[in-house]
Amino acid sequence: MTHAPGSPDKPGSAGEPGFPDKPGSDHPAATSSTPAHDLLLDERGRLCPIPVIALARAVAADPSPARVLLLADDPAAETDVPAWCAMRGRHLAWTGPAPDGHGRAYLVTARAGSGREGQMASGTGTMA
Repeated sequence: MTHAPGSPDKPGSAGEPGFPDKPGSDHPAATSSTPAHDLLLDERGRLCPIPVIALARAVAADPSPARVLLLADDPAAETDVPAWCAMRGRHLAWTGPAPDGHGRAYLVTARAGSGREGQMASGTGTMA
């Protein structure tokens, strides 16, 4: 379970940083320019390693999402997310600008080599 910023023991609500949204919600990241995903984590406004910790907690709480889209605006996420994926057997399948232009989006898949989702993109916002 993820939590709202500033309250490590209190769950947040949908749309708040640190709380997962399902695709198709009214959240700005659930737009047609967003790659297909099973779970969305909006961690913008939080410094690393918090976005990676939220990613790890979400995967540990429910390992079934094959595709997790993480939104982060801390520049350290550009190195922390790929490092976490390598350590945890996950794959960074896509990275690009966040749909609303604030920060970056990282699509993390369950395992490498699972078709188009298992291929690393160049960071331009397109799938390889």
